[in-house]
Amino acid sequence: MKLANGLATRQGADIICLNSKKDLSYAKEFFSDLGLDGSVLESTNYPFAAEGERKEVKTKPNTGRHIVFTTQPHWPGKIEERLYVLGELVKAAKLYPSDKIIIKLRMPAGKKTIHPEKYHYESIFPKLRLKKPTNLEFVYGDMAKVLESTDLHITLASTAAVESIAMKIPTAIIGDFGIVEKYGVDHFVGSGLILKISDALSSGVSLPHAQWLNYNGLGEDDNFEAAFSKLRRVIEKQDQSASALPLNPVYYNSKNYAYDFSPSVMIDKKERLPKRPRLKVRIKNMLKELLPPIVYDGLGAALRKLRSSFS
Repeated sequence: MKLANGLATRQGADIICLNSKKDLSYAKEFFSDLGLDGSVLESTNYPFAAEGERKEVKTKPNTGRHIVFTTQPHWPGKIEERLYVLGELVKAAKLYPSDKIIIKLRMPAGKKTIHPEKYHYESIFPKLRLKKPTNLEFVYGDMAKVLESTDLHITLASTAAVESIAMKIPTAIIGDFGIVEKYGVDHFVGSGLILKISDALSSGVSLPHAQWLNYNGLGEDDNFEAAFSKLRRVIEKQDQSASALPLNPVYYNSKNYAYDFSPSVMIDKKERLPKRPRLKVRIKNMLKELLPPIVYDGLGAALRKLRSSFS
């Protein structure tokens, strides 16, 4: 798990939200081991995962299916693996000419981005030395709009998989390279969705296992209500106080570590840490660049809902 340092740096907050019961279980054990207060921890869900009813989808091969492969900028990291994926998709396009194979990319090749893609799929396609089938195309744009017409979603382990699962779209996690942790495939162990590309295309995809959904932030009872309730109590406590509530002590402090995550940390007794200009705008722009549009919009929606609940 990669939560440890993130949890330690967030300790001291009034509420720490975890995406799933799985993350919450780890966080509670982690806090307990460090002797920290675990009552601030709360399981929510994925703010960018919009729930949906299971839509009517075409499941049989060669029946006009819209099959979407969502790429990731860094994974798989080897050009041989990327060419393998392209080769499998070309085979499928030829085998099922009535189906449409869509390769969903984040950005065009060469475009400046925080996450540059070393082996851009569209750029390396000529290395296959194969003619591109007419029913295979490279697509850019809003992920949510692409998913609206998707009958089968295939990805290595993109966050788009969580979106499509929440939208009840048949989703397959590429298992051709094994359960590679750095690719994120291990997150989907137990879901029943890890398949070979060829099997997903020929045999279809079953529903995710209910136990996995419930434990990984996609259960029916996963929501923000408990977190909002905790936040309301904190705000009410502050409203009833004549002065500002004392800040919670932080785990990372100058007494025990080289870093200090206390608010308004002093470089020395006279000089505060220098402020970066327009920090709020810089953070907003950075998140907009880093996150897929559906994730960015989902976070915005969650924050707006949070504000409205206190208005």
